[in-house]
Amino acid sequence: MRDCVPIQFRRVSSLLLKLMILFALASPYALARAGGGGNGGGGLLLTLILLPFAIAYALYMNHRINKKKKATERLLNTLSQDDPAWKEADLEAHTRQTFLQIEVAWCKQDLAQLESLLHPQLFSEWKAQIELMQSNGERNVMENLRIENVRLVEAENYRDKEEDIYTACIDAKAADYTIGANGEIVSSNTGSQRKKANKEKSEEGFREFWTYERHDEKWLLLRVDQWDDWKKSVDAELVDEK
Repeated sequence: MRDCVPIQFRRVSSLLLKLMILFALASPYALARAGGGGNGGGGLLLTLILLPFAIAYALYMNHRINKKKKATERLLNTLSQDDPAWKEADLEAHTRQTFLQIEVAWCKQDLAQLESLLHPQLFSEWKAQIELMQSNGERNVMENLRIENVRLVEAENYRDKEEDIYTACIDAKAADYTIGANGEIVSSNTGSQRKKANKEKSEEGFREFWTYERHDEKWLLLRVDQWDDWKKSVDAELVDEK
């Protein structure tokens, strides 16, 4: 019956679950998903009480993101006339490609691949996280990872091209969990307290904001912000330093 539910309703429902994180305890295990994203969970009664507020907040958030997306598109159209590196379609394609490459490399703990795709500072941080997991005999797994939507929501063009950045709001889905040396699930990055307690994997949607910086005409991942930091990118001013 799940396939009979409209996709937009499924996306909003998935987002509502994550909004409960604002009012619940965070998971003590923070090394799930590339960049350290995590989910929390709350009881049914709390969920029902907060549901109307979560719906309103979800609609407000998406309205703000879509409004910023349109403004970013207008700037990118202007910038790309003088610099093809700012073409919207190319930036979206780059985001989709590198998002999957980076997540796969994170799960494989492939430091060489990550080093070629990440800003040096971010690589240093993620390398330390991976080495910690390796010392515990653990690694992250993301099953059935797929991108559902990409929206460009920030662009900053400077005279010094090495300072140029853009940010993409990425909605994706996966079963995200961590396994130990023997292949057993030691942590599940799920919003369900029951599944988390039973260490069950669960395919769920998530939203992240990936910011890229230009280096030698190549866009490298500079930082990853979780869904609850959405205002950082949406409120950021668009920059065209001519």
